[in-house]
Amino acid sequence: MLETAGWIFLVMLSMLRADNVTPSQLKAAQCSLASLSESIAVYATSPDEVLDLVALGFEESRFSYRGRLEVSHKGACGIFQQIPKYATPDFVAKPTCKELGNPWEATYRAVHQIRKLKRMFPLADRFCHYNSGMKCRLSARAYVQRVRRYRKQARRLFFRLPYVYPLTPYLFSQMLQNDCAENTSTVQ
Repeated sequence: MLETAGWIFLVMLSMLRADNVTPSQLKAAQCSLASLSESIAVYATSPDEVLDLVALGFEESRFSYRGRLEVSHKGACGIFQQIPKYATPDFVAKPTCKELGNPWEATYRAVHQIRKLKRMFPLADRFCHYNSGMKCRLSARAYVQRVRRYRKQARRLFFRLPYVYPLTPYLFSQMLQNDCAENTSTVQ
């Protein structure tokens, strides 16, 4: 589990670095990114779900690396920009925006939402419905193209990075122990 979280963490850092986020901003965000990568590793049950979550988290909030809760004009909030009334799996209470700011809570609810859309729609339509609800609007096409591009970028990174950075899982676990011990709950 920790090995997968290490690779997810490195993919997220690489995507942010390619998006011109400064090294000082990355350093400040590493513990929150580590927590998010751990939660994705725990809740996602397939490589497709991991890629979907990484692509959506990047498109919706750039993984909230700035450390503040972002709320859209439509009321969507958190890392995956979920509207609280729709981010509710069966028999689970409706979350608040503050709860959706927690990476573990946001990931849990995003995974359930993605699985529900996966059962209903093919990949091409899934992101469109994630963005605009049950009515997949024409205006969401640019959004879908960006998410699919980020998904491909994450997929390429997952296949390339193990050869470039073979010690990543070890370094990730060391970082969790040293830098983020009080901020994250390490998965054993």
